[in-house]
Amino acid sequence: MVLDRPLTGYWTLNITDDSVPFTGIIETTSYIDPAYVGGHHLVYLPKYTLPGSEWQTKTDAEVEAIWLDNLARMFPDFDRRTVRHFLVHRERYVEPLHRIGEYDAIPSVETPVQNLYLATTAQIYPALTNGESVGRHAQKVATQVALATLKASFQTLYHSPEKDPVVLAIA
Repeated sequence: MVLDRPLTGYWTLNITDDSVPFTGIIETTSYIDPAYVGGHHLVYLPKYTLPGSEWQTKTDAEVEAIWLDNLARMFPDFDRRTVRHFLVHRERYVEPLHRIGEYDAIPSVETPVQNLYLATTAQIYPALTNGESVGRHAQKVATQVALATLKASFQTLYHSPEKDPVVLAIA
């Protein structure tokens, strides 16, 4: 959901009330500056269901109406006119399943193609794929790619057959 103002002021609110259909309110722009997304306020309202769930039979318009009704019930000052965009996203599989101790099945960040790297939630194990672990993994992969790029640049610039190989160590 895209709003023209903050909804809660919190990054995450976990919802344990069974009368509310979504399980949390994740307000991304409480964590990042709205300036990065055009001044908008981004809110994620998750609902994980089984494929045969009655929620899967509802139209996007029905889901939107139910979600907004519940937000109005939870936040009496909520004004539907602040909603700039509402998108229902349906995905059959949302998280990779790993068997216990199955580290060898995790895909590598490096690929056989030079300068092509893979960053995927399938590499996050044994941690859960929540926002914090995804952010941590993205930082780790970005650092790995930056170091590989820097190393390749140094080797290209300074390597010659008559000199010792360049060793790059960054702490």
